[in-house]
Amino acid sequence: MPKGIYKHSAEHTAKLRACLARAVANRVARTECKFGHPLARGKNGVRFCPTCHHGSHLKTLFGITWDEKVAMYEKQRGLCGACGEPLPEISKCHTDHNHATGTVRELLHPRCNWLVGILEKYATLLVSIAAYIARWKGK
Repeated sequence: MPKGIYKHSAEHTAKLRACLARAVANRVARTECKFGHPLARGKNGVRFCPTCHHGSHLKTLFGITWDEKVAMYEKQRGLCGACGEPLPEISKCHTDHNHATGTVRELLHPRCNWLVGILEKYATLLVSIAAYIARWKGK
């Protein structure tokens, strides 16, 4: 036998397989992350913590923590900063920010955040689009 290779006996291999089978049978699927947040399943079936994942995403993109986003939500009383309607759960709210300065503004609905981004980039179109809609209103 080549040096460095160890071959288990058939009895030892059977014990290893039995031990592995018991471990798999007795395995309890985790339902919480190490901070106590509930886990979800991703598209690939792997469990992850949306709260922790979202928190690291916030810090990277906007320089705020999850707790700061929660504080913003409470300050806005759960209402969209743009339209004033009730927001969805915090993890689904969009964090609006100024693209030029990076300053975080308020929490918005995804649709409101999209519209703010378009209007901010193409502000001169707003008057033209409003005139177009008015021209076709009731026709």
